[in-house]
Amino acid sequence: MGRIAWALGLGVLALIGVMGFNTVNYGGPPAPPTLTLTLPERFRVDARETAQALAAAIRLPTIVEPNGAVRDPAPFAALRQWARDIAPNLAASANYEIIANHSLMVTWPGADPALKPLVLMAHMDVVPVNPGTEGDWTRAPFDGAVDDDVVIGRGALDDKGAMTAILKAADALAASGFAPKRTIILAFGHDEEVLGIGAASIAYVTSLRFGKAHMVVDEGFMTLDPFPATGKRATIVGVAEKGVLNIRLTASGEGGHSSIPPRRTAVEALAEGIDALTKSRLDPDPMASPVKEMFQSLSADLPMTTKFALANAWALKPVVAASLAGDPRTDAVQRTTIAPTLLEGSSAVNVLAQRASAVVNFRLHPKDAPDEVLAKVRRALASAPGVSAEIEGEPFAASAISPMSGPLWEQIKAVAYAVGDGAPVAPGLVLGATDARQWDGKADAVYRFMPAILKPEDLGGFHGTNETISIENLERMTRGYAQMMTLIAETADPQLLAQKPPRPDGMMIALDERTTGGIYALPIGARFSVTLPLGENTDYVWRQSEGLRGEFKLLSEEMVEVAGPDGAARKYWRQIYEMTARTAMEMRFRETRADGQYNPETEIVLIISAQ
Repeated sequence: MGRIAWALGLGVLALIGVMGFNTVNYGGPPAPPTLTLTLPERFRVDARETAQALAAAIRLPTIVEPNGAVRDPAPFAALRQWARDIAPNLAASANYEIIANHSLMVTWPGADPALKPLVLMAHMDVVPVNPGTEGDWTRAPFDGAVDDDVVIGRGALDDKGAMTAILKAADALAASGFAPKRTIILAFGHDEEVLGIGAASIAYVTSLRFGKAHMVVDEGFMTLDPFPATGKRATIVGVAEKGVLNIRLTASGEGGHSSIPPRRTAVEALAEGIDALTKSRLDPDPMASPVKEMFQSLSADLPMTTKFALANAWALKPVVAASLAGDPRTDAVQRTTIAPTLLEGSSAVNVLAQRASAVVNFRLHPKDAPDEVLAKVRRALASAPGVSAEIEGEPFAASAISPMSGPLWEQIKAVAYAVGDGAPVAPGLVLGATDARQWDGKADAVYRFMPAILKPEDLGGFHGTNETISIENLERMTRGYAQMMTLIAETADPQLLAQKPPRPDGMMIALDERTTGGIYALPIGARFSVTLPLGENTDYVWRQSEGLRGEFKLLSEEMVEVAGPDGAARKYWRQIYEMTARTAMEMRFRETRADGQYNPETEIVLIISAQ
């Protein structure tokens, strides 16, 4: 017995020694960047002028409805003109193009066409202000006020501040005499908050012209002071973002009057299904990339107990997962999250629902594919008989993870390190969806980073009340974007990534009443879908451009029902086509009035060129 106790004690001491060794050697001190930042000697930025430019942009309410319809095209047109006016030196050197009817693509040609382009992104649209909360703002949300040292208004942080800083940075560089070796593309999508069609179209046009981009930088993370996990300043660069999957749960039951309810109503069955699903949760993995690499990069500032647990996650993984699960913000980085949102049931308080349904929103971790999640959901619903689960809409998986080491990472890291004044730089997983996802497979690296320093209280401005950005941050962002251009646009392509890939396989374009027009470029063999509102007097007419062949093949067509913005089911006609030849064509879809005349207000125009 004594020998067994002695052996056990020795084993425990050995285990403690191993775990202690792992803790001491976990992560290590933050490594400074290997690249040096420089700006032209004549580079100048006027922070107050930049603030006034942003204020002018805020005064343009560029809002897109949830179904993708542009509320008013005039502010978008004015914002595109504003983009020229605030950057006259850039406008003299660059090409400005309207993409997908409202988005803006600015191409600053590089001296070496063999180099892949650098793409800097921001979006033009903003979320509307919640009705009834306008009075909670210290200044009207679309006044574009500059008070003391801040700019206040919808879009200041998300994302017109970045758009302004990017344009002002490029303009100041052009004024200084800087001419990039690598082509620089400024990509400003018009519908990031809802669909991302604008950004997808810009990404596609870029890939057709240049092949893969060298690097794409969009919104996502910034320097946080302090960062919740460490309590100290840290700079996080998003290397991936979660995907989105919506699943509709449906239960049926007996109808009738609520005074004589059955033992189990459709609503009760649905509630059981939701309860079973949310209790099941999806398996966390605190050591999956890129969360593992984030904690390793921040290890020097982590509390010792956290560092000990992470360094020995091979033995303490359940402890680490449980610790992260205690805070919704940290729990979300280690798992696919589940959030029931839309609920539908009876039409009156005294009527039993014959059909009750709920849409559950999943934010997909890179480790979970949409079909795998659906299978897990159906297994969880086994305890709620009569509840079905079907995917609602088009899901998109989590993005690929961009490099977290090597030459591409070192380039963005150098800028991020300077922005944070030497704070540790770590890769991170962006929890929400951004336009950056549209570049998956179309760039050697896609990073999500805004060169600003924000405090936790600043983050409430994203989609919230009293959205503000400091003039100091505007200056910091302008300098940061300029540093990206001068460093990344002057750096040669890494040897291993120098070969341009073949042209992309194609894309699907959904066009319906949400869009009044679009211009798209597709390769031969690509497919696109057209979804049109089905009215009683609807006439679908397509017309090709004069002198050009419109060669495409109709693959399928069907009538579908989709819930409209008001929740009511509406009928649509969906057609899927395949491009079959090099062509440029114009398709016009027009609805007739009762008197047989065309209604120009409902006309939809789609122009496609096949490459």
